[in-house]
Amino acid sequence: MEKDKMIDTDEMIDLDEMPYKESDFLKIGTFPTGISSLDKMLGGGLRRGSLTVIAARPGMGKTSLALQLAGNIAAVGKSVCFYSLEMSKDSLIRILEKQSGSIHGYKTLHIDDHANADVPYITGKIHSLAKCDAVFVDYLQLMHSTKRKDKRVQELTEITRDLKLMTKSLNVPVVVCAQLSRSTEGRGKGASYKPQLADLREPGSIEQDADIVIFPFRKSYYSEESKLNDKNELIVAKNRYGPTGSIPVHWNLDKLKYEEQSE
Repeated sequence: MEKDKMIDTDEMIDLDEMPYKESDFLKIGTFPTGISSLDKMLGGGLRRGSLTVIAARPGMGKTSLALQLAGNIAAVGKSVCFYSLEMSKDSLIRILEKQSGSIHGYKTLHIDDHANADVPYITGKIHSLAKCDAVFVDYLQLMHSTKRKDKRVQELTEITRDLKLMTKSLNVPVVVCAQLSRSTEGRGKGASYKPQLADLREPGSIEQDADIVIFPFRKSYYSEESKLNDKNELIVAKNRYGPTGSIPVHWNLDKLKYEEQSE
């Protein structure tokens, strides 16, 4: 088996050189995220049967990004289930209103804010629906396994493997948010704060189980000086279906969403 491609986080991908066509996206069962540069890198969008991880430090915008992708998929009539173990349904709806100006286009977006949701709970809820095209979970470290484990790392490993099995059994894309530890901030003065796949090794086997890993990254998060020349990126650090690389984006603070970077 070919080894998963690793990322040089300073590498910018020339998406115009990539061989994907819009007509190819539907053939392979993908759901466009609404961020065209990201869709091109992923070969069309989120793929059925795949596990995608959006990982970042608190306050970097991982929940907003996940909700943005979920809303974009729901806006084209797909049924999307969003399970929030941290934020309330009302709080998420307010973010959606900021992102799009209205929630009327999200009739097929089902938000569940049950704080103790585990994989069996999520699977049971999905089976009770007439249809579910995509699943989002926010976030991994708040979940618990139904099987007793002596160590938290073992429990997280069990959870990520159960999520991976769920993606296959339901044949839908599953997107899970994960919180990175402070290891990204402790690499020494002058070191890059950009997250790496190694930062995911601590919380169980998520690096191994994930098909796609996306790190939303804003340099201004760490430095007041960089706010004047902010560099925002969606770092695709792992991609079983295509290339890895860094996509330049704009963080719209007023709308709490990542947008295509204007020329």
